[in-house]
Amino acid sequence: PPPPGAGGQALDAPASALPGGTNFFQSMKQSFASAMSQNNNEGTGHTEANGGPAQHDEEQGGGTDFSAVDTESNTPSHRFSSTYNVGSITGIRIRVHWMLPGVMFLAAIFGAFMDGGSGFAAELLLYGPILFGAVLVHELCHCWMARRCGGEVLEILLWPLGGLAFIGKLDTAEKDLRVAAAGPLSHIPQIFLFMILTACVNHGKVTADRVPGRPSDGFWTFLFFHSMMLHISLFVFNLFLPCYPLDGGRILADSLLMARFGAEKAAKTVVAVSIPIAILLFIIGVLLFTNGNAMAVLTICVSLWLGSQIRTLWQMVHDETVERHPLFANAKQWEENAPKPHPSTSADPNLTDTPTMTVIPV
Repeated sequence: PPPPGAGGQALDAPASALPGGTNFFQSMKQSFASAMSQNNNEGTGHTEANGGPAQHDEEQGGGTDFSAVDTESNTPSHRFSSTYNVGSITGIRIRVHWMLPGVMFLAAIFGAFMDGGSGFAAELLLYGPILFGAVLVHELCHCWMARRCGGEVLEILLWPLGGLAFIGKLDTAEKDLRVAAAGPLSHIPQIFLFMILTACVNHGKVTADRVPGRPSDGFWTFLFFHSMMLHISLFVFNLFLPCYPLDGGRILADSLLMARFGAEKAAKTVVAVSIPIAILLFIIGVLLFTNGNAMAVLTICVSLWLGSQIRTLWQMVHDETVERHPLFANAKQWEENAPKPHPSTSADPNLTDTPTMTVIPV
């Protein structure tokens, strides 16, 4: 099954053990939907917390502060309730949703039921610092590539379904594609790192049949091997699954725009490709649930979250307002290779002159 994460997600956080799975998702969905709605109607902050003015942007997640809940209204992350600021990296603010530590602990509890203390420690490390460290690096690579392409970077949010990076919208589809691809590509060196570590502690063997099935039978071999598999899953899930708003879906949309499909035709294609993928993920989640798999609830939550984002895009296609969607707002200018006009002429007139955001889940 796909690892936790969202957008990214891919989805990165073992939500299987979450109490009241559906209620949890509804809460997160409402929080996320509220953020999207407010961004579309108000824009995000200006120079105070966002680091300066920018063009109309697409959405990409935000976070909060371990010292105190952020109640300021001028940051992208304030629309996600109860998030905390845990510092910054190269000037990029990192914020964490309050449920994230709980999710890690619940995953560890599940491991304890499976294999005692060794299972607790292995699951805590795997679905704690290893997983969300991978998500953080993934999102940082989105941000660093955005900066390299001349975009504005605001902040990163780590939440139970993965990671979100708030960055400004770029001026060409090609640059947007490069930003979307940068995140998944960050997993390649980490795959080789854990492959080498597995070989070092397992007599040069890295195949599944040479790896213990439980942490108690070989803790470090188990941990390093499953860390390698986690990165492989994140790489494949995000890069090669063309489902909006995952990185693969954004790459598909950008590729269609670069091929001069136009905003409406490109959006329809993205929706048509994304719907069956989200349905398939939901079915996989249900099958995993019937088999008692720990990843079932997470997979179902991810599929429902994807479905909600696809439905929003489909509704804009249906209403013939897709050019107001941040991903497609400048499609006509990209196609004509013309200078970008003032944002108020290329996006929803209800938007302000401050950035809106676009979501790139892990």
